[in-house]
Amino acid sequence: MNIYCNGQILPAEKPSILSNDRGFLLGDGLFETLRCEQGRFLFLAQHYQRLFASCQTLAIPFSLSLDDLQEACQVLLQANALLDCLASLRITVTRGAALRGLAISQDLKPTVLITAHRYDPMIAQAEHRLYLSDIRRNEGSPCTRLKTLQYLDFILALKQAQDQGFDDAILMNNKACLTETCTANLFFVMDKQIVTPNIEEGVLPGIVRQEIIKACDSHHLKIVQRSMAVSEYQQALEVFKTNSLIEIQSVSKINQTEFKTGEQARWTQKIRQIYEAHKAMKG
Repeated sequence: MNIYCNGQILPAEKPSILSNDRGFLLGDGLFETLRCEQGRFLFLAQHYQRLFASCQTLAIPFSLSLDDLQEACQVLLQANALLDCLASLRITVTRGAALRGLAISQDLKPTVLITAHRYDPMIAQAEHRLYLSDIRRNEGSPCTRLKTLQYLDFILALKQAQDQGFDDAILMNNKACLTETCTANLFFVMDKQIVTPNIEEGVLPGIVRQEIIKACDSHHLKIVQRSMAVSEYQQALEVFKTNSLIEIQSVSKINQTEFKTGEQARWTQKIRQIYEAHKAMKG
């Protein structure tokens, strides 16, 4: 397996990150994960825009252009013989190597690392069972809405869920409102509307989440973005989770509450069809 690091294609086993890189030492960095279907990058421009904007928020001087990033991803896929299959790409940007301490030097050069792997499409077809974690998202933190390298809350919540026999965890915020899972955004099909927790509650603005909302809006199917009290999930008829790799995945259970899945989940199926048509046209 090969990786891309700062303009070079290198063997994955070759050391490439310096010991004083702030991403390694402090979690001072960001990442994007995207799906690639037979050499076609899905929503690469949207991922790039989110990454670039997030770097600006954190004052990381990321200067790679969209065209340069696309070329780097293409070369890496080719180097790993992944152009003819379903693959996942992870783009990681750190603030770079620096002296000790928290203060940000003005002359740092970001580290850009890209990895690529074959992706199994069967992963998304499995129905997931979610556990309501007691670990909270901090809706007041600016980092909550960025895809940063600091994932310990999610790691602990996922372990908590798996220890209880579930597949993933849902985190609430400090106001006991629903936010997202460890790896995905959430959508709830209620009796009269489809709801997803809004960004202000401490939710990552997911790319697939955004594209589903746009696609449904173009089909005059309104998805409501609002706060959701923790008890509301029990009123849902269907639940699904989304991210750039699984795209749309049914949720069969949250704690002890069960939901419609498969052919019975007609709204999830309908939204999946709308999204697939949108992806074919826009992705």
